[in-house]
Amino acid sequence: MKKTKIVCTIGPKTESEEMLTKMLEAGMNVMRLNFSHGDYAEHGQRIQNLRNVMSKTGKKAAILLDTKGPEIRTIKLEGGNDVSLKAGQTFTFTTDKSVIGNNEIVAVTYEGFTSDLAVGNTVLVDDGLIGMEVTAIEGKQSYL
Repeated sequence: MKKTKIVCTIGPKTESEEMLTKMLEAGMNVMRLNFSHGDYAEHGQRIQNLRNVMSKTGKKAAILLDTKGPEIRTIKLEGGNDVSLKAGQTFTFTTDKSVIGNNEIVAVTYEGFTSDLAVGNTVLVDDGLIGMEVTAIEGKQSYL
């Protein structure tokens, strides 16, 4: 039994039966659907396309549904503007919803945020584009 699988994320450019046939013939074992993008109807059509291709070719592939997990949102920012951060700067997250955010502090929607963190943890922001290390936790505030 093969221990390695080829997982392919399927989207608008790869969802056609023609493209799925090529991918199966090239060795795709798993079709991954990213539910952070697209709606149920789109993904349903992709599943149907794969089933049609498997029926025609006799080849099989698993379907992996990558569902969107919970997100922690930031609350009010001064002037409704985005915040620019600089590498190495200290930034504070708080669960105090009365705080108006700026380039030094921001409130978050998740009440248990600080209790779930430990010094040394990494917090990913902006859909994982920025990683921040927790350097201190004091009550409702986490310093990164």
